[in-house]
Amino acid sequence: MLLGIGKEEWELINSFSGWLSALGTTGAVIVSLYLARRAYTPRARVSVGLRLIISPGDVGDPPEFLVFHITNTGDRPVRITGIGWRVGWPSRRHAMQNFGSVFSSPLPIELGHGQEASWFVPLDQRDEPWVNFFARTMLRGGWLERVTLRGTFATSTGVVFLARPEREFLLRIRDARSQARQ
Repeated sequence: MLLGIGKEEWELINSFSGWLSALGTTGAVIVSLYLARRAYTPRARVSVGLRLIISPGDVGDPPEFLVFHITNTGDRPVRITGIGWRVGWPSRRHAMQNFGSVFSSPLPIELGHGQEASWFVPLDQRDEPWVNFFARTMLRGGWLERVTLRGTFATSTGVVFLARPEREFLLRIRDARSQARQ
């Protein structure tokens, strides 16, 4: 008798050791697979918002751009092949975004850990303001489309990073839709 426990009781306690070792092994396998998958999955921080370009010596209002921005926060390189839009629920519409600025990064572009890229869409280089054109053509519905609107960053491996546009851009879209209805 050890610690006041008899032989039969020790045999009962020891019968659980196989179960506990199997649970421990299963837990270790699950954790290792999770860590391996997490290291393989690309990760990035993305944003879509309005920006001004201010240059020294400029006179008048600075030009305004819609900027798609991505920073690779994962350990693996990410190859960006296109930027665009996704809108709607349950059926979705997709659009590719053209960009035209000397400030923009080239496409496709490969980003290593910590590297970033930006694409600038000029808002004032059309007869109709770009925001009005976008609201009229891409957002034909009501508030639900503004809520589901996402900027997309497509990769060569099929992963698509989604960015909710910043509040100022969404308000500008709402105002453009209101003006179009009047």
